[in-house]
Amino acid sequence: MNQTRTNPTIGMLATVRNRRAIVTSVDPYDSPDGRFHMVGLDYIDADGTPSDTLLWEREINATLLEPIALPEISRTQPMITGDFDALQRATRWMALAPFVTPGSEEPPQAIAAPLFGAVQAEDFQLVPLLKALQMPRISLL
Repeated sequence: MNQTRTNPTIGMLATVRNRRAIVTSVDPYDSPDGRFHMVGLDYIDADGTPSDTLLWEREINATLLEPIALPEISRTQPMITGDFDALQRATRWMALAPFVTPGSEEPPQAIAAPLFGAVQAEDFQLVPLLKALQMPRISLL
């Protein structure tokens, strides 16, 4: 499990089940296997249930987000140039799309995008996207 702390603190942000949440309660739970923590969460996105209670130590990839933590750039590899260019172009397109409607006289419509929604784009999803964009006829969903 990737945890920044073994004991979550009330008021901290956490990532659980690919969703961001605020820790609302932490109750120790002693069992024959050791001490666990029952953690109450209020999710900050609009998808799914608004709150949850779970055993922190049993959650896969549950992480706490330190309030003043910055990413450790010395431990991560830089993004591949082609992937970075695709990400940059997609970000620009998402920023302009609500204001540009080619060939239409209707007022521009706001769109939902991963940057503004609860969708978490993963690195492994970019490779099929780049391959699909190079195909003459895209047949992927």
